[in-house]
Amino acid sequence: MLTYTVQCPYTDSYVAEYVAIANQLGIPIQTIKFDSKTAAQNATSPVTTFSIFYNGKFITHELMSGDKFKTLINKISN
Repeated sequence: MLTYTVQCPYTDSYVAEYVAIANQLGIPIQTIKFDSKTAAQNATSPVTTFSIFYNGKFITHELMSGDKFKTLINKISN
């Protein structure tokens, strides 16, 4: 699961790239965009600008290249 806000102007493009990669690999992915200050404040995420979770566990808040994301998702999903 990816959670994010519009606080960073680049997040939308990274999320779109990550969704395409996950779909290409056949890995289900859910995205949640916090669209208000209240939504972000009520989030369970430690970092609302961008966070990756897998099976409910926080993995990272790093925006990374598509290749690095592919490596990460292959590692955590196997």
